[in-house]
Amino acid sequence: MRGVAALAAAVATLQWTALSVALILFNKWLMGYGGFPYPLTLCALHMLTSFSIALVFCLLGYIETNLTLKQFVKFIVPMGLLFAAAICTGNEAVLYLSIPFIQMVKAWTPTVVLLLSTLAGLESLSCRLVSIVLITSSGVALAIYGELQFNMFGFCMILTSVVLEALRLVLVELLFSSNEVRLSGLSGVFYMSPVCFLAVVPVAYVFEGTKALDAVAAGQVQPHLLALNACCAFMLNVSSLVLVKATSALTLKVVGVFKDWIVIVISSIVFSSVVGKMQWVGYSVAFVGILMYTQHKYAQYLEKQDGDGKDTIPLLSSESDHSEPDEEEGKPFSGELSHNMVASAAHVSTGGTDDSSRPGRAPGAAD
Repeated sequence: MRGVAALAAAVATLQWTALSVALILFNKWLMGYGGFPYPLTLCALHMLTSFSIALVFCLLGYIETNLTLKQFVKFIVPMGLLFAAAICTGNEAVLYLSIPFIQMVKAWTPTVVLLLSTLAGLESLSCRLVSIVLITSSGVALAIYGELQFNMFGFCMILTSVVLEALRLVLVELLFSSNEVRLSGLSGVFYMSPVCFLAVVPVAYVFEGTKALDAVAAGQVQPHLLALNACCAFMLNVSSLVLVKATSALTLKVVGVFKDWIVIVISSIVFSSVVGKMQWVGYSVAFVGILMYTQHKYAQYLEKQDGDGKDTIPLLSSESDHSEPDEEEGKPFSGELSHNMVASAAHVSTGGTDDSSRPGRAPGAAD
């Protein structure tokens, strides 16, 4: 049985990595070269598609709709608004910056989360946290300084996206620490995607108007490509859920860190993006900081497990982990997987990486 579980985990890992990398490149091509430079409209399309598919699962009885109106307004609405804002600003940056540079700047997300968590009282200031902040920030600073195709507006957009996403994740941790809300991954997609869609549509109309529809009507982009792109986004959400079910949330986090390297290398080849030596050095330094952050969050989880009288969490879930699916579904919906939940084109800038997630939490959905 362990051999079967290991094979399932390997397949789930490869599937998630392939889909995540493919969607990042697909989004970049679609907005930069495929005749559809409308990131806000693309984001709205992803949200609408995610909700439509989740609605089908709901009608088939696979999704529990147990949130009260008060819980929806208190938990889902603020998360959805922040998530939509982070997606829109991140997608806007794709039009002005290269994918490798965006991935490098996104490496600063854990640092922002740590800073905001400290201000919110979720983290206690320590020498280790200070060292993580300094190492990661120094690496990102070197990567920024070494960028040969720097664009100030694009940089401001991706930096805003990082801050908004970090704020959302900290808010998630604050809101859901009470265990008041319990949702599965698909339930999270079902509830949050319409909030994001309704938040993005007015903004998309103001800044992009009917240009996207005109582009489709004029044949600048084929409708089936947009449909395929949106379905890939939902498939990535589902694959995130499958990966965490087959392994653990920590695995998703660790795989995401190494996946960023794959994205940087492949995108620099496919799109001929120039990556300077200083940028490689800077991202390598930031990478060390990210690994330190991952280990820090894992250590926190182990301490929590020891306090509960439980053993450590494995990277590969044991057979017993899958023998109690109802208990797993009942865990509180957390920021870990909400980061991958309603994915949209944001994964161009986030890469689907849970930089600021917490290991060992309930699975959430996909891109």
